[in-house]
Amino acid sequence: MKTYGIVKLNLEEIEKGLKESTFDYEYVYKSNKMSDVAHWIIDNKATDQEYSIEIYEVDEDGELLNGSDYDSPSNFLKRRAFQIRMISGLSQAAFSEKYRIPKRTIETWEATAESAKRNAPEYVLDLLERAVREDFNIL
Repeated sequence: MKTYGIVKLNLEEIEKGLKESTFDYEYVYKSNKMSDVAHWIIDNKATDQEYSIEIYEVDEDGELLNGSDYDSPSNFLKRRAFQIRMISGLSQAAFSEKYRIPKRTIETWEATAESAKRNAPEYVLDLLERAVREDFNIL
């Protein structure tokens, strides 16, 4: 199961700490739901200069399975549609068919920030994440 933690440390400090193989950071929030993390970022106006998102895999007992990957709060919010589809393991075409969302819309939502013309509304992403979690028994 993926877990998302918000740490009070920016990506530059994390990179520096990783090179030195030691760094201290403080968790301010943890959840296995992207929607919870997204709302925390928005509600707390989390900036890239102050926070990072830690993404890691844990087993049913909460033991670490795979190492961490880090993302900035702004990038995490932009990539949320892609991350929700990745939970399902479906291709864009299969996801489009299963959830009756035009494939072109999915492509637009998942486009890079530079080329994105529009992002999915937060309420749509919340509902979509909930549907994917229920459909694939990922609570």
